[in-house]
Amino acid sequence: MTKSNTNRPTHLLYVVDSDNANWTQIGAAWQHKDSDGMNIVIPPGIMISGKLVIRAAKGDATAKN
Repeated sequence: MTKSNTNRPTHLLYVVDSDNANWTQIGAAWQHKDSDGMNIVIPPGIMISGKLVIRAAKGDATAKN
């Protein structure tokens, strides 16, 4: 992991439907400095069920990876 002066998430959290066709971003994650874990933030009011996927954030943190 490289050091950065930004507070952008290192990863994005998605809920994915059963056939992997629809990905909906539901949150973001920041990798710990020691790379052994992550802080995950999911906004209030988001209901979660099903398959969750965490992907590395690339470029614009709001775009689907």
